[in-house]
Amino acid sequence: MTASSLLLSVVICTHNPRKDFLSRTVEGLGRQTLPSSRWELLVIDNASTEPIGNRFAASGQPRPRVNRQELFGLRSTRLSGIKESTAGLIVFVDVDNVLCPDYLQKACAIHERLPMLGVIHVDEEDGAT
Repeated sequence: MTASSLLLSVVICTHNPRKDFLSRTVEGLGRQTLPSSRWELLVIDNASTEPIGNRFAASGQPRPRVNRQELFGLRSTRLSGIKESTAGLIVFVDVDNVLCPDYLQKACAIHERLPMLGVIHVDEEDGAT
């Protein structure tokens, strides 16, 4: 997959996540209507006790690129995610969120329509705000 073919990067920043939360989040990403060939999944492991990369087995779910960030804190972890992402649009997803199946497709449509926006807040019930 080349960076030019990617529409967006999904970035999950986490520190010692609950295994069930992380699994549900990744499973939800596996149900996205946007083809997986058009987006990448990047997990930034913020100095977790057990490295996050050990949690991803060869299942049918998206297999992330996992990078470890030793400098503790959300700011440094998100900056690492921005640096490591390869697409022009970044969607930050918290480890306890399960996205609606069309979430990434809607984010791309909003970005295409309004590329000058720096931040988009998508409310699952009301749409973009």
